[in-house]
Amino acid sequence: MAFVKNLERDTTSIRGIHPTTVPCRFMVGLADGTKIIQLNTYGSEDRVVTGQYSQTLQFNEETALQLYRALRSAFDFKDE
Repeated sequence: MAFVKNLERDTTSIRGIHPTTVPCRFMVGLADGTKIIQLNTYGSEDRVVTGQYSQTLQFNEETALQLYRALRSAFDFKDE
């Protein structure tokens, strides 16, 4: 579990798609007066304990904007 303080592009290559797939859900709320979006990944079907999240990333407005820009650039998204 971690709060993302900044987002930077890594110059190394991706070797391939991970073999394990997991569901991801997001939550939006206030934490200590700061608006946060939280991404939760849940264990794979092979996990011993199912139904609980295994990894969590939190973004505030600044880091969410960095993620938005990275996604827009990587996938050539167009603003509507």
